[in-house]
Amino acid sequence: MADDLIIYHEGMDYGIGLDSPSADTRNVGVSGEVTTVPNASGSVVSFEMMQISTDEDMQESLGVSVKASGGVGLFSASASMDFARNTHVHSNSVFLLISVKVTLAFSQIKEPILKDDAKRVLERSPDRFQEMYGDSFVRGMRTGGRFFATVEVFTSSKSEQQSLSASVKGSYGLFSAQGSFSTEFKSAMESKSLKIRVYREGGVVPEDPTSLEKVQEIARTFAATVKGNAVPYAVVLDRYSILDLPAQPNYIDLQHQMDVLAYCAKQRNIIWTELNNLDFIFTHREQFTEKPDTDEMATLVKYRADLLKDLDAVTDTASFALDYPKEAKFPVIMASAPEMPKRLEGVYDDLAARGTKIVERDPLAFLIRAEQPSDEGQRGFNIGMAAMNVNTLWGPGAQSLQDLLTPAASAGFKVAATYCLQRNNNMDAAKRNGSVLKQDSAAAEARRLLPPGVAWLGFDIASGLYGPADKGSLGNTLLGPGAKKIRDSLDLDGQRGFDAALDLWKPGGHW
Repeated sequence: MADDLIIYHEGMDYGIGLDSPSADTRNVGVSGEVTTVPNASGSVVSFEMMQISTDEDMQESLGVSVKASGGVGLFSASASMDFARNTHVHSNSVFLLISVKVTLAFSQIKEPILKDDAKRVLERSPDRFQEMYGDSFVRGMRTGGRFFATVEVFTSSKSEQQSLSASVKGSYGLFSAQGSFSTEFKSAMESKSLKIRVYREGGVVPEDPTSLEKVQEIARTFAATVKGNAVPYAVVLDRYSILDLPAQPNYIDLQHQMDVLAYCAKQRNIIWTELNNLDFIFTHREQFTEKPDTDEMATLVKYRADLLKDLDAVTDTASFALDYPKEAKFPVIMASAPEMPKRLEGVYDDLAARGTKIVERDPLAFLIRAEQPSDEGQRGFNIGMAAMNVNTLWGPGAQSLQDLLTPAASAGFKVAATYCLQRNNNMDAAKRNGSVLKQDSAAAEARRLLPPGVAWLGFDIASGLYGPADKGSLGNTLLGPGAKKIRDSLDLDGQRGFDAALDLWKPGGHW
């Protein structure tokens, strides 16, 4: 944990205890001299411009996402999270995030020690120690300032949105290097309707900018205003386990609690972005090739209501997990996305969006997509998942979709199609192994040792066929031609997983 900087929350200070799930501060349990790196009194200034398309992207840049925060305080109130949420990111405009980060001094407790009163509490009751001092403490703090500006560029059609998105990509590097917009970027933004929002920590911003020129001016002068107006904006946390303790605190429920909160935060972000997309459809019906009729609108209104119910369920589940970590449970997501109205020239984007949702709920597909070597390949994978999610045969429709993709996207599409066909043609056997894995630790371990992805699918299929019937599998005993045909239909990774399951349930029983 000491290697990761997380965003500062109000009340944090050197040596103060912290409850990681809530980011609530506790008592000061650690003491020690606070030191800085000698001869390191300068500042580091970084500029960045990037395109964002989801609430998760926005939170990642602000340091409040699941990944960036290390899971700390995912449901705590913060100005950073409010700014991210109120930007209302959706997939029909081009959203740009411009940031300037100024890093001044970093200070830390060089040799932290547990205070005597905290040590006495720990000796008497580890549970009471956790209540009073949390599960970690603030080891170091970074001071400086941060400035963020979001620019929403409105578009009237999918083709305009795609064209604009592509045309501004080459401008990101120049801004990141110099803090200024390129001529090409300014040209692309001419006559566009913009919405600009800003957020800062430390430094001085004389007035909220109303144009890109004003944003650029603030970005280039912000660093000079931070000196004398610096604030702590990031901290380093450490576990108490690094200290010389009379007894180790027992945080047996902490990881499960944080896993539940991380899942809730991920689902919350998905729901937020989906609600933003729906709101855009409701207010811009003229931008869709088939304007939603009365029945479609009723379906979308119901879907929005279901999303709001899921959002309440996620929020309630997170609140319960914070109060009762031992009883924390994952929320049940009920909303099912209907077929959405298609924006002008947005067929592939619609498939990519649908595929993204499918992948988010399929652990194996999620792992396989992560193996695709480029963003374009991952987009092609998402498109393939949407196109082939329920198919059992490759057909001319799938071929025509693949033919129009870029080479990288086409490769990703083919990987997704192969996965879907192998899964869908052996769905019953693969599902049965889920029950086996829950009851048989040896099976779970054998699967874990395989490369994540299609090899796991092959294992699931064979285990569903040949695992013990009393644990949910079919309990087959003969290696007949039907099973061989199933194995031969898998790719090499799938066959490897299939064989690993046979080694477990029928040692030496290969063809």
